[in-house]
Amino acid sequence: MKRVTEKIVVLALLVAVGGLIYTAWQWREGSRSESCRVCQRHLHAGSQVIALQQGRKEAFCCPTCAVTLGSQAGQAVTVVELTDFETGSSIAPDEAYVVQGSDINLCLQHPMLTDSQKQPASMQFDRCSPSVLAFSSQEAAEAFRQEHGGRLLPFSALPLN
Repeated sequence: MKRVTEKIVVLALLVAVGGLIYTAWQWREGSRSESCRVCQRHLHAGSQVIALQQGRKEAFCCPTCAVTLGSQAGQAVTVVELTDFETGSSIAPDEAYVVQGSDINLCLQHPMLTDSQKQPASMQFDRCSPSVLAFSSQEAAEAFRQEHGGRLLPFSALPLN
């Protein structure tokens, strides 16, 4: 009887340790999110932003989402890293040029919503609009703007910033 009790205790300990390991693994995987913490959209390779919010680094899908959070929540959100739309490389905000309001918005690449008569529903607000795409050079930003429209300006002059 004693051997059976020992086997049950060992089995229970193995299950408990396995459960703890699994929980820790799930927590770790969850902390490496591939989606924006605010809007839950995918973190796009061409527009991802790293910003400080309440002293913590957070990943956002785009500059507009990060800045909109700051204005809506009444909290300071400081963008510390942008992503170059063309190369995917990191850019410091004070070195970035942006095109605001072009015809490309990586966050809105989903089917249009329709109303009950299957007509396009008008969008009143989307936290990721207008689009803001960053570039490491003014020349690259201007070439993009000429093809896709929008307004070219240094990131530091962005009205949402």
